[in-house]
Amino acid sequence: MSAPTRFDASDFDAVTPAMREAYARDGVLVLDGMIAREDCRALMARMDELIDAFDPREHRTVFSSTSQAHDKEAYFFESGGDIRFFFEEEAFDDAGRLTRDKHAALNKVGHALHDRDPAFSAFSRQPRLKALGAGLGLAQPLLLQSMYIFKPPHIGGEVICHQDGAYLWT
Repeated sequence: MSAPTRFDASDFDAVTPAMREAYARDGVLVLDGMIAREDCRALMARMDELIDAFDPREHRTVFSSTSQAHDKEAYFFESGGDIRFFFEEEAFDDAGRLTRDKHAALNKVGHALHDRDPAFSAFSRQPRLKALGAGLGLAQPLLLQSMYIFKPPHIGGEVICHQDGAYLWT
């Protein structure tokens, strides 16, 4: 597959026929500039606040797509309706202490940011995203899961090929 077609979406208000065609062909739609940098910065700042308020001594669940040991933990399994924090594989030493600052040790935060946090809720429910779903022909788009995924330097395990939607049915 060649690189997907990119679209300038800085003033997006509706899906064009070319966008629909690209989505049908590529299975992905790249909309450059659809989300303003200021909006991204605001969400990043909000996530920093959420992490600051999180005490890593309360939950130390490590997320790994290769071992999937987290699947058996209630903290992960019951995370669909809450905001939960998941660490990288090397986040803790053998004594259970963080190997780095918690901001640099997280793999992701999920899975109900869109329901439980006002900033992420407002972002997730903006009219432009609703128009995008409708314009792509999604019959009944639902907000079922939201994640903030980190890619901290010098830490992190392999992420194997997967489709997040498959997890929602299991």
